[in-house]
Amino acid sequence: VANIVSRNLIISAETMSFLNKNELMKLKHMFEKILPSSRIMIVLCFRNPIIYRASLLAQWLKKYGKLPFSSKLMNYRELYENITEIFGEENTIVYSFEESLSSSFGPVGCFLEKIGVPQNYIADISIKKSNERTSAVSIDMITYISSILPMVRDDGVLSTGRFHLDHHDIELLPGDSARFSKQE
Repeated sequence: VANIVSRNLIISAETMSFLNKNELMKLKHMFEKILPSSRIMIVLCFRNPIIYRASLLAQWLKKYGKLPFSSKLMNYRELYENITEIFGEENTIVYSFEESLSSSFGPVGCFLEKIGVPQNYIADISIKKSNERTSAVSIDMITYISSILPMVRDDGVLSTGRFHLDHHDIELLPGDSARFSKQE
């Protein structure tokens, strides 16, 4: 990262929302160390909490086959307050995912608009869509495989025989979108 010659660097991290205040501070210090003359901007795209939770469950089940985190909903207010306290309100952009869906440029184009990319540039960008949905059959298969051989062992080490994105081909199986019970 320190050798990048571009003016802008975008790092996307859905899991940043799981970082506590101390971890966010460490992240800021890391960026300040490797990119000392850069301005750090944080862009928060919040989803409807219930829809977000369903999507998050599908992603974790797809990746790990189990839920390795607390079942409580993310506290948007706490996340926003931590980010603005650490990075500054002037360095924080907030918008809703639902707003991005109604953008004529879609979610990616809306994000680019929010960070100041001119519309004429956005219109020329070819956006590759991926991960739009995973079938319930895929999730069931990944869950079964992970119940026999988890991606990550209890000690945090990658299981022998598993590798990053080894579930990718299974995700491509057709079928109805992920299903959740009322309890989930």
